[in-house]
Amino acid sequence: YEALSYTWGGQGLTEPIFCNGKSLLITKNLHSALLKLRLRQESRLLWVDAICINQLDLNEKNKQIPLMMDIYKLAARVIVWLGSEADDSSLALTSMQFLDTTLLRVYESQSAVFGRPWFRRSWIRQEIIMAKDIVV
Repeated sequence: YEALSYTWGGQGLTEPIFCNGKSLLITKNLHSALLKLRLRQESRLLWVDAICINQLDLNEKNKQIPLMMDIYKLAARVIVWLGSEADDSSLALTSMQFLDTTLLRVYESQSAVFGRPWFRRSWIRQEIIMAKDIVV
């Protein structure tokens, strides 16, 4: 099986799907992921928390949530769904394929830089946008 890693999003449960002959409501983000990941010519076995865990059954959730680390560890593949393409995201993802195993280090270092106090200032947009030239 493949496990899906995604965000539920704040839209609520609005999209109907059919799973094992039963109707189930899921979020728009998950619906988009499932449509994009669907294989037309063959079946695909996906583990998705919102579908595989009965979200209305607190006892089931309490039993299943501690198993999620193993679920992702044992999956043949984990698919990360960042959402539908927007804001040149395909360009960003394409460029990432040229990075080697230092991707995590690059991400951590970028997160550290963008986590600096300067980026929390509300004025940086106008300072950057209005600048004829900028050096960081």
